[in-house]
Amino acid sequence: MRRTWTALAILALVLGGASLSLALRSYWLTCVIGCEDTSGSWDVRLYRGFVCIHWYHYYYEISGRPMGWFYQFNAESKGLLLFDSYQHDGTNYFEGYGFRVWAWQRPEEDRHFVVFPAWLLVVLSLASFFPFWRLARRALRHQRLSAGLCPTCGYDLRASKNRCPECGSPMPPSQSKACPE
Repeated sequence: MRRTWTALAILALVLGGASLSLALRSYWLTCVIGCEDTSGSWDVRLYRGFVCIHWYHYYYEISGRPMGWFYQFNAESKGLLLFDSYQHDGTNYFEGYGFRVWAWQRPEEDRHFVVFPAWLLVVLSLASFFPFWRLARRALRHQRLSAGLCPTCGYDLRASKNRCPECGSPMPPSQSKACPE
């Protein structure tokens, strides 16, 4: 179990670093990744420190357009965030503190936008590191205690009396009775 928590903690750090680099990069370079099929599409856009999740559904079939996954690197910024080019006729609209949520329905399509600051991804991914790391340390301590080792340094305490001879930390109560004086 300790390896699982450690792997999750390392993954949280890697995701935090990746989201930080993408957030900083979005001020100079723009990227869009998404998927499109005949009835609609979704994409995630990074642009000037913001993440825009955009999805829509067409009520008619589209033909002649390339379908599947797409990725645009350093896309032209004009019109990239489509919510700026539409009028504010959204049925569910919220804007404040760097967040925007729009959803509206037109006769030919439904469009939805969720926009939030990119720093939010960085904070959430780095904040998830600490609980995973704490669980990994707790699992390591439990593993060492059950094996008769010092929970601090891992030294074998079977022949020790009150303290660990390696690091000097006091012996846990469950192990201090194991060795007769």
